[in-house]
Amino acid sequence: MYIVHLNKTIIYEKFATFIFFILLSCSSDSPEEVIPSTVTYTLTVAASEGGSVNDPGDTHNENANVSVTASPADGFSFTGWTGDATGS
Repeated sequence: MYIVHLNKTIIYEKFATFIFFILLSCSSDSPEEVIPSTVTYTLTVAASEGGSVNDPGDTHNENANVSVTASPADGFSFTGWTGDATGS
């Protein structure tokens, strides 16, 4: 009976060692590189009657500075932007 118990102990130790090495081999040595996603916004610009803009709009990355110039036609004047525009 003692020999059977000893054999079971040896088998359990070998099994535990085997599981340990499987878990060890599955672990990562270095952290994965996280690539940040790029947030983009679509700018849409439309001039009303009596003028034009130099940029009809495009897709821009987050925090990008975008310059849009309004040019009034003869006999008109530019009075300001409407919508969600900010800046001067």
